[in-house]
Amino acid sequence: MTCRKAKEFLSQKNVEITERDFFKSPFTRGEIADLLRGRPASEMLSFRSPSFKQLGLQREALVDDQLIDLMLGEPRLIRRPVVRVGDNVYFGADRSALESLISYCHGHNTLTPFSYVCRPPCQRNPTPEAQT
Repeated sequence: MTCRKAKEFLSQKNVEITERDFFKSPFTRGEIADLLRGRPASEMLSFRSPSFKQLGLQREALVDDQLIDLMLGEPRLIRRPVVRVGDNVYFGADRSALESLISYCHGHNTLTPFSYVCRPPCQRNPTPEAQT
């Protein structure tokens, strides 16, 4: 799912999002570390990206710090959309993942997603009509 489609989908579901264009305002090393939350950097990097293929690098030969350096230097390598709900972060979230997130958040009275974004999440208490 593209970032634009994710944004449209979330908008249709009446989900408030906080956006950040990380091409104009790139992530810092600390922000990437915060998004990864101890997971391998390979979860965030798009190995299928034409930008990665042009580099001619062997995926298996790269360690986390190298992958993070690559993403810092070329934001196109980041799997998009990036969606954060509370403490959970999803890279390359698809429609079914977003639907599951929305259902989960409605059940817990918080909805804090963001697509193509990395700002502090917004809080929202869903209304009964938003839960259908």
